[in-house]
Amino acid sequence: MYVDPDPECDEAGWGTARSTAVAVTAAVAFGGTYVATYGLDRYLTYTDALGRYGVVLQFGVMIGLVVLHEAVHAVAYAILGGLSWDEIAVEVGLDFDDGLDPLHHSVHPARPLRRRAYYAGVAAPGVVLGLLPAALALATGSALAAFVGVVGLLLVSTDVPPLVEAWRHPEAMAVADPAQ
Repeated sequence: MYVDPDPECDEAGWGTARSTAVAVTAAVAFGGTYVATYGLDRYLTYTDALGRYGVVLQFGVMIGLVVLHEAVHAVAYAILGGLSWDEIAVEVGLDFDDGLDPLHHSVHPARPLRRRAYYAGVAAPGVVLGLLPAALALATGSALAAFVGVVGLLLVSTDVPPLVEAWRHPEAMAVADPAQ
């Protein structure tokens, strides 16, 4: 079964608060485990790993993680979905009339692809930038890996609604095999 990567589903159906709650719960669970294991003082040393200007550079790391998050989507769609770079849509926009979130960014397939490839492509940044750094932090005690893991897990909130909508309404996203 194939998936239309940009269906006309009700994106607000699952709710921003609930999708954010998933990401915050994951980040708090990991952060709590890290702090219980290594202590809050150790976590707060993550800026030391960034050098003399770490307090300022942490914001650059956050911006870089947002960009890298979208890049991981693109690579996952290309590898797992068999898409060429021309078949991956990149959308960036700025709209100050949209309240507290004026920057809009999205990387998604420009054509239908297999459902499993779509699911994996949407979930890839959460695994690569959230779960893997979190596991590394818990295994090694690295405060910088813990910071990257927390930010990576929080960024998952943008990926929860498409996954939930695809799972809850597969008939709205299903399309015929594009090869036929």
